[in-house]
Amino acid sequence: MRILYTLPILLCITAIAAGDRVDDMDTATFLSHVRQPRLQKSWGIFKGTVHYLEGHKPKGKLPVELRARFSPERITAQVIFNDQWYLVGQDFRDGIAGTSVVEEKAPVPGAITMADRGLRPSDLTLSFLYWDFVEELPADKVANHRCRVLRLRHPEAKETVVVWVSHDYLFPMAVEWFAEHQEEPYRRLAFKDPKKVGDVYVIKRIVISNTGWRTKVVFKDIKLAETENEPIPDDLFRTLE
Repeated sequence: MRILYTLPILLCITAIAAGDRVDDMDTATFLSHVRQPRLQKSWGIFKGTVHYLEGHKPKGKLPVELRARFSPERITAQVIFNDQWYLVGQDFRDGIAGTSVVEEKAPVPGAITMADRGLRPSDLTLSFLYWDFVEELPADKVANHRCRVLRLRHPEAKETVVVWVSHDYLFPMAVEWFAEHQEEPYRRLAFKDPKKVGDVYVIKRIVISNTGWRTKVVFKDIKLAETENEPIPDDLFRTLE
């Protein structure tokens, strides 16, 4: 079994039984594997920076911190960006009802927000995976990763996503968002550089972009532990003073 950690998702990538290769799965079975990862009970703290470019001009960097608990049923994560705090959750069930986003601390007036940098808290739990299935598109490659490609529609909003899911990781490598009746995406996201750290795989770089701007999230300080080996610390989720 291989484990892939990302922003701040922990995914247990299950071994596919002989004769049940990803290529041979029907779409419903494949999507079910992607939507319902077999998670270890564990926790993690991810610290890094968000870099922003307009055109080719760097516009500075800001700190980001993610603190997460993982279970077979749910992910709960605290996202702290430039002193703006969110509590984000995702149940592993179809539809948008399993996604929750609560702003715990609003930014001070005039501060740069996640939205200013093109970031959405719900992206961090891959909530788009639980939108309504529309169709499977022809297979493709992203950065040499063989992928199956799925189109999904938001159950309430007028937008769709196209998701490139890696054969090796059963995890999205790239996502594009489309407004209704638009042929060109208005937003792109890519997960970069899956690397093995000990017994797990870690995605340490995420790029979100649109015409004229690009945001790069880089994590360098990562702490991961299974709860049976190391209990969840009392201060895993920070509290307001």
